[in-house]
Amino acid sequence: MIDCDSWDGYPAHKHELLAFLKQESIRNVIAITGDLHAFQCGIVRDAADPAAGTPVVVDFVCAGISSTSLYTYVRATWHKTPLAPLVATPVAFDSFIRVNNPDLRYVDHDAQGYASATVTSERFSVVFNNVKRLNSDGSTPDLALLDRTRLTVFRDSAEVRVG
Repeated sequence: MIDCDSWDGYPAHKHELLAFLKQESIRNVIAITGDLHAFQCGIVRDAADPAAGTPVVVDFVCAGISSTSLYTYVRATWHKTPLAPLVATPVAFDSFIRVNNPDLRYVDHDAQGYASATVTSERFSVVFNNVKRLNSDGSTPDLALLDRTRLTVFRDSAEVRVG
């Protein structure tokens, strides 16, 4: 899946930015983005081949609290195609995405919610808060929070601790 609003749409700019960060030994770079309609966290490397590249940035993507999820959009598009088995369930879709993107550390493509970040001199932590969708009548569901996931990146590391 290519998304031209993501890194995929700007390969020359991505290469220039990541090469500069690496060349200047700029560490502890975190990207905080959205508009993918999903929760994701992954490592961005300085080479096209993830196995060969050096981790340079940790990228956090937040789902929208009122937008339909990426999974819902993809399932609606793929449901009568040969790709339908890949979107049979949210878990199947997330598994497919992770297998084909080994630097992803966390994914939830069927999420709606918000994130909060805590920054200290020792760590950067994000909490993804997955909330229930509105009831069919448009009212707010009782106990709206479905799940909360904490992701932490420690200073001078590009590894992500989930949990």
